[in-house]
Amino acid sequence: MQYHGLLTLIAIIILGAGPSRAAMELMLQDGFELKRAAPWKSTWGKAGPSTERAHSGKTAVKETLEDKHGLSVWYLDFDAVPGAVYTASAWVYVPSQQKAPVTPTLAFAKTNWNRLTALTSPVTDEWVRLEVTHKNVSEPQLRLVLYQQGQRGGAGGCVLYWDDVTMERDLPEIDVNAGIRINPHVREGLDVVPIGDMKLKIMPGVIDIDGTRVSIKEEVVLKIRPPRTVNIVDEPHKLTDVLPQRYGQGTPLLHCRSHRITVADTLDPDSLVVKTGKGPEAERYEEGTDWRADKQWAQLGRLPDGRIAADTTVYVDYTFGLMRIDTIAVRSDGQVIVREGNEHRMVPEPPAIDMLTRGLCNIFLPYHCGELTDEHIYPLGPAFPEPSQAECAARAALIPGTRRKLTAGDPLTVLFWGDSVTCGGDSSSPETAFPLGFTNWLRCRYPQTPITYVNAGTGGWNSNSKLPLFQEEVIDKKPNLVVIEFVNDMGLDRKTVFKNYTEAIGRIRKIGGEVIVLTPHFTRPDWMGGGTNMRTKEIRKAVTYLREFCAENKVGLADACRRWEHLWVEGIPYLTLLFNAINHPDDRGHKLFIDELKTFFRGADPIPAAEAREFNMPDKKP
Repeated sequence: MQYHGLLTLIAIIILGAGPSRAAMELMLQDGFELKRAAPWKSTWGKAGPSTERAHSGKTAVKETLEDKHGLSVWYLDFDAVPGAVYTASAWVYVPSQQKAPVTPTLAFAKTNWNRLTALTSPVTDEWVRLEVTHKNVSEPQLRLVLYQQGQRGGAGGCVLYWDDVTMERDLPEIDVNAGIRINPHVREGLDVVPIGDMKLKIMPGVIDIDGTRVSIKEEVVLKIRPPRTVNIVDEPHKLTDVLPQRYGQGTPLLHCRSHRITVADTLDPDSLVVKTGKGPEAERYEEGTDWRADKQWAQLGRLPDGRIAADTTVYVDYTFGLMRIDTIAVRSDGQVIVREGNEHRMVPEPPAIDMLTRGLCNIFLPYHCGELTDEHIYPLGPAFPEPSQAECAARAALIPGTRRKLTAGDPLTVLFWGDSVTCGGDSSSPETAFPLGFTNWLRCRYPQTPITYVNAGTGGWNSNSKLPLFQEEVIDKKPNLVVIEFVNDMGLDRKTVFKNYTEAIGRIRKIGGEVIVLTPHFTRPDWMGGGTNMRTKEIRKAVTYLREFCAENKVGLADACRRWEHLWVEGIPYLTLLFNAINHPDDRGHKLFIDELKTFFRGADPIPAAEAREFNMPDKKP
């Protein structure tokens, strides 16, 4: 076999452990301790797991060269994203005093064996780390190859060992200013331009609808209906003396609430009237003299020196707004249309469109929207890239004990340790919240396995406040798998994150348990440090710390925040997935967590046939 077509070489050799790349996404982390962890293949000489020596753990891959060509190849095919940058590293050991020199090579290649990027280095009697980087131009699949460079006949029986192979990718960033061009079905033109008030102009262009190129030959002007407002009259209240402040302090206006707290910006601040009685003729109390308000958060309070006595019922008139997401679409006959979504106080959903229609973009209509700008236009871009079989296998390799129990049908205890989101947050039911939803998915996938569900979440707490109760809440439950979620850890510094997670995961591993850490969902934009921007990448430092910790300590990472930062590309303003409008996801947001956890359990395991019986799904409360 010959490699050819060398295009570029970006490679380094490091004799010690290199720094982690927290900005990149970990695809593969294989120490070959779990049989069939990733779908590796071998060709030419013999290659496979061996316990003769290892860089870490007990197992490495041993390659034995065949004699005719002096070659052995251990390789992995994976789905690739055009424009992405891939970085692979591996530790290699070559014994001395063999009958022929052996020079290990780590390479990226096409699936036809055309080599793209490679690093070759002489190694003798020590473990050496090789690292190679390749920017994929257009290939839908790539091949990671571990082999012997400079093949020569007569080298049969020579060996080399590989261990701790990792692969990361850095996906190409989608330009937030690219506009409608991120829609993969747009062939040319079709820019959507605000032209004042609630009007949009769609420029001529071409879009693909099920393989047919549909042309729009002339400009189209569309008028978008403003989101609805609702007038409330004579709502009775007894006002608190507490200073109204944000969502948790004051007397809340009832129709400006989610389940538990008020929602920012839904109140029309100019509409607020506080009266002595019912009806439009009732005397009005004076703002600033008799009452005060945090109008952004729809909270009221009386002024002690004003005319509103304690325990006096007042009557309040106000107007609140709803949100909506509309879709601009093109029909197969070339007609450009608007499909209106359903209005909602917190979580509006985009409308469904029929099979003869192709969505062009979504229009987000926040509360009291009276003029459209580019900020309201969300092009319908490509779907979130699903992890490949190799990525899923790499994740599965980090929880081998859990996988073994599931396939063997042995009892399994799954415990969820976290904050109010782990408790269920604002999901519509315990079953749709990610902890029980994911557990029930496991029960359906592995019906022969008795699975015990434990929820150890506490609303408002973080890992700092939860650790003192760790023995009682976690260790005493003897969990086999622990899923950790703390959006409330986002304010912690790196030292504290590493300290808390080292202690927690160390204690779990000491009793034989395994861990998956969930990176958190996004919260309201101003809490994220992005102002009103819902097209931001993850910028919270604590997320970087979690990624670094998991990579360094071989802990399973369900990186859900990558899914949240992609929502705008799919036409979804992420705020519309927060049911309390600040930090509690709705059912769709919980499903994103479930989907990310599922990737640890795809493929690889053969599932034994279950007996024809009903299996236990007893948990009705988190």
